[in-house]
Amino acid sequence: MPTPVIPEILLPPNLDTKSSTDELTISYRWRALIHFIVAIFALLCNGFNMYIIFLHTVLGVPATGENLMALGLCLLVGLGIAYYVLAGFINRTTIRVTPDHLQVAYGPLPYFGGITVQTEDINQIYVAEIFTKSGKGPGHYSYELRARLNSGLKDKKLLKDLNTPLNALYLEQEIEHYLGIEDTTVPQEKRKTADQKEYAVRSWQALAQALNLEFVAGKHLETTSVSGTYNNHTVGLSAFRKDYPRGVLHTRLGLAANSLQAKTYPTPQNVVLLMNQISETLEAEEPDHMKSKITGSGQEIAYEQPGIETRAKSLLYLFDSFGPLLDAYPYMASLGGEAIVALKPVATDKTHRLKSLTGQWIEDIARQTDQLQNHASQLVCQLCMVRCAAHKVELSTLNSVSFFGCRECFQSQDFYEADHIVAVLDTLMDDVSQDGNTLRINWLRHGTLFDFDSVEIIRATDEDVERFIVQVGNDTLPARAATYKNMHCTLSDTCYLSENTLRILNKTFGHVKEKSHLDRY
Repeated sequence: MPTPVIPEILLPPNLDTKSSTDELTISYRWRALIHFIVAIFALLCNGFNMYIIFLHTVLGVPATGENLMALGLCLLVGLGIAYYVLAGFINRTTIRVTPDHLQVAYGPLPYFGGITVQTEDINQIYVAEIFTKSGKGPGHYSYELRARLNSGLKDKKLLKDLNTPLNALYLEQEIEHYLGIEDTTVPQEKRKTADQKEYAVRSWQALAQALNLEFVAGKHLETTSVSGTYNNHTVGLSAFRKDYPRGVLHTRLGLAANSLQAKTYPTPQNVVLLMNQISETLEAEEPDHMKSKITGSGQEIAYEQPGIETRAKSLLYLFDSFGPLLDAYPYMASLGGEAIVALKPVATDKTHRLKSLTGQWIEDIARQTDQLQNHASQLVCQLCMVRCAAHKVELSTLNSVSFFGCRECFQSQDFYEADHIVAVLDTLMDDVSQDGNTLRINWLRHGTLFDFDSVEIIRATDEDVERFIVQVGNDTLPARAATYKNMHCTLSDTCYLSENTLRILNKTFGHVKEKSHLDRY
């Protein structure tokens, strides 16, 4: 399934945008509450000026030089304020972007501050958050749209004194998209905004629309949510306060598996690789991710982050990353110990972002291997030909987990079930045969040492037997090596061994005897 294209921010209602291959144009009106307030002041100021002029010209009130100078100054101020108000009511800011240049212009009334930058000089567009405080007041935030240049010279201020971050961030998004600039974070960039609720609501709405999920816009962020089904997983996105009602707002994202049947069959190593990639990506993100908490089990994964995550692409990344983990879990659980051993480095890495989740996975998988406990001594690994055994994994100083699996490869899935294992040396026998509760393994084909309770030599040369004896003599497993002195070794009358080989056999095994009718293959 292709990755959905998600606009980080939907078009704010006060912006007009037109886009073609030749030009991107975005414009917005200046008119705001401040212009109405200043308009009242302009009327009073210019009305007073007209009254003074009326006194001196119509009524003939004499005026001194100082009075005329003050009047001239008041007229200039009044006209300046009037021009500001008029421009505020009819002017627009227009940003034009072509493959060659980026231009910011104001009109139709002439106004200072326009700028033109060649697009080949632009490395990154970003939004800076400016906090202004004067006197004892609370201060306020404003936002600037800036261009970082390839030349390394001082960044260009394209727009300033933007009261809402949505407009600035939308402009950044559209300009970078048009110019094909990959969005990266720069040191001066500010993503946390004073108008967090509005930004979060629009971003979550964009995510819901792109993924065909249900979006609920509540009165507060705590009652705003995204939910539904995505890639066959139940997903949810919401906000909550850690310490209600005045605690810091947190983002909560959750995925739940709709089915516990394995959908993919990755190797445990590939699952760990995916976990490492997720951890590294979150480490490279903003500081909020450093405090994120990822928990869950094989049925669900929950992500919690202090602060409100407003980047739709980051939220989509989490959905797309956690989904494959949930899909892989049933298969990982079926492997048992093999998966546990692969996951252990993640669960014991204190800096890994998925440490808690992986620890819970290991505990869940270990519990599923408990079904092997009652007959572990009868289970023989089909790959290693050694018996099943209990293992312990130290997740931390105070937390350890026990599981059952092959003594060598740790897998908990594929076993023969047998009470007695015979090591057979026979050039005509297949690899393995089973007769009831007796498992016969041909050492000549297996080639390495395995668990066995007795030996049968049917068709083998002196050299074959001597190689077998060398491996037995070098067995490093104390519990198994201690059994050889009391083990029965039976020779077929079809096997002709030298006196020296027979002496070695008698020295190695406790009971060596010849027996006919072993040629059953």
